[in-house]
Amino acid sequence: TCALPIFLNWMKNNAEHAQFNYQLTKETMSMMAALEASNEISTWDRKIYPETVVENKKILEKYLQLLENHKIFPIIFLPPMMRDYQNGFSREKIDELFSFLYDLMKQYRFALINGWKMSGFDDHDFRDINHMNLSGARKFSSVLNDLVMKLERKN
Repeated sequence: TCALPIFLNWMKNNAEHAQFNYQLTKETMSMMAALEASNEISTWDRKIYPETVVENKKILEKYLQLLENHKIFPIIFLPPMMRDYQNGFSREKIDELFSFLYDLMKQYRFALINGWKMSGFDDHDFRDINHMNLSGARKFSSVLNDLVMKLERKN
């Protein structure tokens, strides 16, 4: 049987524990935000938190194990990002991320949706380097919904 309805029902019943009132702005990123983004991107290679990385990997593995135990098929996705945001990551860190995810795929069954490779998104879909604006979020939600429905039909 499909565990998706069980999970969605659980989410509905537990929604009061989460904060869902964050409002995305409708505007595209301002020139000032673009300048701040450029400055932030330039510092990324100096941000190294190995203990946090190890901890986050363990959390994800435990989460995947929990979902597997409850026969829930997880979907991990990387949302679309601004090109400058993507280009700001070191190749080494990106390779490390995907190596870890592919290793997880050998142990656990899950779908990986890579929004970084999706076409149709540009800077006008973002309010800042980390967040889509309302228009971009709607566009991505529609694409993501279509992909999830295709996965649902497969399983």
